[in-house]
Amino acid sequence: TSGDTIGDVNWFADDGTDLLSTVAQIRVAVEGTVAANTTPGSMAFRTTAAGAQNPTTALTLDSAQDATFAGTIYAPTQPAFAVHLNDWMDNATGDNSVVTITLDTETLDTGGDFNTSTYTFTAPVDGRYIFACSIGMYYVAGGYSEMRLLTTGRNFLWSYEVIDTVYYTVRMGTVIVDMDANDTAYMTGRNSGSAQTTEITPGNGATHLTGYLLPS
Repeated sequence: TSGDTIGDVNWFADDGTDLLSTVAQIRVAVEGTVAANTTPGSMAFRTTAAGAQNPTTALTLDSAQDATFAGTIYAPTQPAFAVHLNDWMDNATGDNSVVTITLDTETLDTGGDFNTSTYTFTAPVDGRYIFACSIGMYYVAGGYSEMRLLTTGRNFLWSYEVIDTVYYTVRMGTVIVDMDANDTAYMTGRNSGSAQTTEITPGNGATHLTGYLLPS
């Protein structure tokens, strides 16, 4: 019958009174309908919390080989980074010049995959990555103002038309990108006005890029 326990493997510890307190347990059970040559099953990994003597389920592997976790999943080595522009980029654009954003300051770089000399992230493994980017511009004198995230094989554009002079503006965007190992990503900015007077503003709240590998 589905749910019936087939067997347990238990680990006990001497708690100073007896050897009846379970530290951990692996439990195998029937899952679904058993028939001729069909025996679906599940496996539960159970641990005992502080202050208790009986285990509860921490992780279950079902008959479809899907995993269900009872607690928080920690991934301390998951590729992730957060970088920002540390100083003003004076007169960077405004005359239709495209400028690479000098993201030279890290607040996080798990795996060391962002290069603050080339301002580029390199994917260490295949997977889907989420990026959040922002660019601050000071003195946008008309034209089109844009931010781009350039990745290997695909570029993403956030753009708007400036009708009159805007003294400060911030563009923000988020995107999920399917990347192969060694694919890259970096940011550019552009303003298509008539004079190179637009400055890129620094700081986490203005010009930054963050990204991390999504769980597959």
